[in-house]
Amino acid sequence: MVMDYSLYGFGMSFASMVTILPAFVYRLSSSNVLIGLITSIAVLGFNAPQIFVTNYVEKLRARKPFMMLYTLGERLPWLVLAALTALMSGGSSSALLTVFFALYAVANVSAGIVAPAWFDLVARVVPDGRRGWYFGTANFLSAVLGVAGGAAAGWLIHAFGFPLGYAVCFFMTFLLSMASYVALWMVREPDSNAVGKGDGLSKYLSSIPNMLREDRVFARYVLATVVSGITVMAPAFYTAHALNTSGGGEANLALYSAIYFASQVLSNFVWAHLGDTRGHVVVVMSGSLFGAVAGVVAILSTDVVGFGLGFVLLGLSMSGFMVSWFPAVMELAPEERRPTYLAVAGVLRSVPASLAPLLGGAIADSFGYAWIFGIASASHLVTAAVVLWTIRSMTRRRKAETGALTRQQPIIAMEPRP
Repeated sequence: MVMDYSLYGFGMSFASMVTILPAFVYRLSSSNVLIGLITSIAVLGFNAPQIFVTNYVEKLRARKPFMMLYTLGERLPWLVLAALTALMSGGSSSALLTVFFALYAVANVSAGIVAPAWFDLVARVVPDGRRGWYFGTANFLSAVLGVAGGAAAGWLIHAFGFPLGYAVCFFMTFLLSMASYVALWMVREPDSNAVGKGDGLSKYLSSIPNMLREDRVFARYVLATVVSGITVMAPAFYTAHALNTSGGGEANLALYSAIYFASQVLSNFVWAHLGDTRGHVVVVMSGSLFGAVAGVVAILSTDVVGFGLGFVLLGLSMSGFMVSWFPAVMELAPEERRPTYLAVAGVLRSVPASLAPLLGGAIADSFGYAWIFGIASASHLVTAAVVLWTIRSMTRRRKAETGALTRQQPIIAMEPRP
């Protein structure tokens, strides 16, 4: 499972949605809305399908065959994109942009279809109390490899130019994602007795509001993730803003990519340890605070050093989210409804997260990048406040459960022995 995660992350460093893909779209169009569309497709494509397939996945005793089939859809598009990028080098920029966004959508929608089964496999393979270390270790290796991948991607683009350099990067994404497919194929799926009800899709969807009303703690965490969706408008524009402001052009892409992934390398195990000892919800709150500071730094930066610091803080924030967002939901979810909890949190967050980058692109075109980073920083702070509210609610609920058990103990002790 660690090799699956880390090799897939290695491959995606050659097509990073924070650095490489924005630069690719930037070469084909000067529209900030199109740059924002990269993040919108990734967020909506990954999250929206989950709510429609989770009910089906929960009915499956063996979920890995379903996963292995549909996960090819998030890998094969990169091979097609690599070929078409090289072949369409002399053609229309708008045609290449259309091909890119179509294939990118296929890859992300396929990932969304697979996600509920994959998250459940992680939860069954990795025991509670060690999931932070799993995500921390896997994300650590992914980030270490990502440093090399980001540097290599920058070198390939600089050496081969546009568009061949990008085509080679997309091909590397395909090769490494297929290596992760082999690792995933080798995982033995544990037996599970947690099989969902045979409800139809409409009845299943109608039960979700009741679930949120009954589980107030989870509902508050979902509210925090919805607010955090607004922050997604910022990361894709860090690269465009840095290239416009600090100069250096694509020569600095390798530096920014390496810094971004290196900050994740240095923070992964810190987040993992904090998550497994203090709770992953605490990590989500801490990552939000780093994200707020990153936005302020981006507003004030004018040179490579300032933007380098911005990418460090952005990497710390993103790393905390990647290590702990899923384990935090797993902490709050009962086993039999775990895929549903993950899907609900993801799809509700995807609504603002998919619209925010497009809105951010329009704001950037009209008012400049500073407004984007300011709105994102404010949203990070609100997210941290709501997560703190969630933590306090969790603490009160645990104390109430402990108190109930304590009150029952004397009754049990007074029962006569058989």
